[in-house]
Amino acid sequence: MAGYNNITAAFAVMVIAFLVFRPASMVVLADYIFAVGEDTGWNDQRYDYQAWADNYFYNPGDTLFFLYDPGLYDVVVAGSAELFDACSIDHNLGFYHTGRDELVLPTPGTYYFFDRATCKDFHMKFYVNVN
Repeated sequence: MAGYNNITAAFAVMVIAFLVFRPASMVVLADYIFAVGEDTGWNDQRYDYQAWADNYFYNPGDTLFFLYDPGLYDVVVAGSAELFDACSIDHNLGFYHTGRDELVLPTPGTYYFFDRATCKDFHMKFYVNVN
């Protein structure tokens, strides 16, 4: 029985060593879906969406899921920081108004999102940095 315990312990040490010292190229990261605003959704002009976004780290392939009332809100993907700051829909990278939009963050960079009607008055907007 003692020999069995030694083999089991040796195997456990080998597995742990493999997990700790494996090459970085073997790390597998699953894409993640972030529900924008969590339980609030993309539905509250008073909610601090930037504070929500700042709580997370984003990677290429992750998805932002916007759930909202399409009769009241929409999602604009601004083409630049300047257009985002101005709440401008000019040269946008996307305009969505289904009420259930899943937007994939495809590559590293900064992505800017806002609601067309409430952006200027209520600052319903946020940006994310993708690593």
